[in-house]
Amino acid sequence: MDYFASDFHIGHNREFIYKNRGFSAIEEHDKALFKETSEKLTIKDTLYYLGDFTFKHNSLEIIEDMSYIPCKVIFITGNHDKSIIQNKKYMPERFTFVGSLFDYRNKDISITLCHYPLRVWNKSHFNSWHLYGHLHSETDFGGKTLNIAIDNTKQFIVSLDEVVDYMKNRPSNYDYIEKE
Repeated sequence: MDYFASDFHIGHNREFIYKNRGFSAIEEHDKALFKETSEKLTIKDTLYYLGDFTFKHNSLEIIEDMSYIPCKVIFITGNHDKSIIQNKKYMPERFTFVGSLFDYRNKDISITLCHYPLRVWNKSHFNSWHLYGHLHSETDFGGKTLNIAIDNTKQFIVSLDEVVDYMKNRPSNYDYIEKE
């Protein structure tokens, strides 16, 4: 199964991160994140991670034990990932860094993945989808878009099936061109 996530902010000890997510401390937040991630994902899965993994300036202590993410990870970078990028050589081999934008394909599904929300994206005029994070609030830009940041979805990880269900009832993209 494919999953999507964004804006974990592991170790980011700011109230607007952990309190808005229903936790009393960052340690409680991180523990719940690790638990849900390790329970939901298996070695057969792929996690598409859309940036802001941690906010720590020294990510090595977080990288040391990544066993709670057992699956392959496609990592799209965000604005707080400088330390992760600098230390990516220490990341497990199952992590692949693809830059700041990635076009996901699965059968008839086409999704542009980026940490930031985009106004238009690859094939948006054909009603392709766009997943993003970055915004720590509930957002809806219309069309086939979804903010998968924890603060919007209220869960750490979103499955492809959940994305498909969500997109079924979404309006067409503003630049959609109907086929004649």
